[in-house]
Amino acid sequence: MQRFNPAAALTAALAVSFIHVPAASAWEPTKSVEFIIPAGTGGGADQMARAVQGIVAKHNLMKQALLPINDLNATKKALQSIRDRWEDAGKVPRADMGRIEAGLRKVEDAVRHAEEENWQRSNPETKARTNSALSQLEAAIAGLQEDLAKAEKAGDQRKIKAAREALDARQAWLDQIQRSASELS
Repeated sequence: MQRFNPAAALTAALAVSFIHVPAASAWEPTKSVEFIIPAGTGGGADQMARAVQGIVAKHNLMKQALLPINDLNATKKALQSIRDRWEDAGKVPRADMGRIEAGLRKVEDAVRHAEEENWQRSNPETKARTNSALSQLEAAIAGLQEDLAKAEKAGDQRKIKAAREALDARQAWLDQIQRSASELS
């Protein structure tokens, strides 16, 4: 599966937003500009958007505020608005048409990828399987701890060693599944 490239998505989004309009250089926004990020807070797309926000503010490139928003639904609505305006634009020079449509496809792919990642994180079946595995491992670890205590009480070094090895392995599995579960939430 192809990894989400926030830099490419941001570049494509910016390229699409600068569709050539004759008097575009004289236009400025009259209210805050929402920078919609098609992914969760803290990810690559979010970091890139916030870096752009910082650059715009630091160099005073725009009088109005640039507000990063992490909302997949808002991103889809904004993309649909861009698609609608593109369809309503009418005839466009062929050279521009291919470039702009390619940019739109990149943004659409980034949104689709973000939706897939969101689904993978929120899939109830995956969460249920993970929770079941966690419960089973916790029960197994409790049993192994009891076995270890019995072996230590009896002084059986062979059983102590086997119980510790099994306990360490199950604990490593539990840690891994807990990390995976934290990524799902």
